[in-house]
Amino acid sequence: MPAAIPVTLSSAAQGEDDGLMDLSLRPGVIRCGFTELRPFVPALSATLWELRNHPEIRQGMRDTTPIDWAAHQRFVAGNLGDPPTQYLFLVHHRYQPLGLTLLRPDGATDVEIGVMVRGSGERHLLAYRASHMIGWFAFEKLGLPRLISKVPVANTDALRFNLHCGFRPIREPDSVSHY
Repeated sequence: MPAAIPVTLSSAAQGEDDGLMDLSLRPGVIRCGFTELRPFVPALSATLWELRNHPEIRQGMRDTTPIDWAAHQRFVAGNLGDPPTQYLFLVHHRYQPLGLTLLRPDGATDVEIGVMVRGSGERHLLAYRASHMIGWFAFEKLGLPRLISKVPVANTDALRFNLHCGFRPIREPDSVSHY
């Protein structure tokens, strides 16, 4: 049986509980070996835009069309500004930005997890590690009772990956997503 992968969190200050997901927590870098989840800051906007538009990441998204800079800036201002509406981390491996993870409220009772890694077909361990790390943050630091994942119906690789990570279907898929 393999040894557990240690996950560490650098400095973070706990905020007041204000409902479904406490967005006042300002997390530090989450590290596991050579993999880091770095919290999004506005100075990383161009890097985030490049990752969101990378063909290997776009192909797994619900909407596969490229994101223009103006739309990206609206996304950043509306979701990651002050106050943010979600948590977003850039996934770095050996100091290279290779993906992103996020936690965002989905309705009144659920929080959606998102993990997008460039070359996830060849980087299963990196994608798994990023999922584990954002899950650890959600459960251990935010105290969330569960996470949901919406997988585009055409993305069978992501569905298989989620099932291997322990996700279970909570309802029948619709025309857009598996749940």
